[in-house]
Amino acid sequence: MSYYILYPKNQNDKVSIRTKRPDPRISKKKYGFAEGSFQTKKEVIKRLNWMDIDMSRRPSTFMMIK
Repeated sequence: MSYYILYPKNQNDKVSIRTKRPDPRISKKKYGFAEGSFQTKKEVIKRLNWMDIDMSRRPSTFMMIK
């Protein structure tokens, strides 16, 4: 399964993680840019750590590496 990270235009909003490729026509209204495709949750968590995304802005399933 592939994961895509969507970063919001507003820096205080939460990051969205999708399993389907986002449609740029629809998602460009709310999200600034998207990254993907990541193959595992571990890769997504590593990328969120590299981007210094706070735990409060992440979805609950992508908090820590197990």
